[in-house]
Amino acid sequence: MKNLTAHCGFNLIEMMVVMMLVTLTSHWMLMNYQIFIAKEKRHEAESALFNLAASLEAFALSHGSYQGASLSTLKIDSFTSRHSYHLKITKLTNNHFIVSANPQSQQADIDKACGMMSLSSEGRKSASGTSGWQRCW
Repeated sequence: MKNLTAHCGFNLIEMMVVMMLVTLTSHWMLMNYQIFIAKEKRHEAESALFNLAASLEAFALSHGSYQGASLSTLKIDSFTSRHSYHLKITKLTNNHFIVSANPQSQQADIDKACGMMSLSSEGRKSASGTSGWQRCW
């Protein structure tokens, strides 16, 4: 007669499979979270560029030209609130400007597809990365 005893617990193979699934799932979630945060920071830079462009338009209305405008005269910080992007006025003439946001540190590493984002006085948007401006804006 066979000794039938109840099987209690898990064997090593079952535990290894569960650990592998947990590891893969957590890695996938972490990558998606980093992409989400990068997009959020990109939207923050986009908003900052529109704010800078609006300030330049207000400056031009009161001074008759964009000449003489700078981040300090417009009282705009050169970094976004999380220091993910560095803002600058790339080109400035009497009747034309281009403003840009350059990704910094970790944002530059994660968001290589978009890179530097630019906005002109005509409303033209661009991105220096490989994805094109439509994906980045």
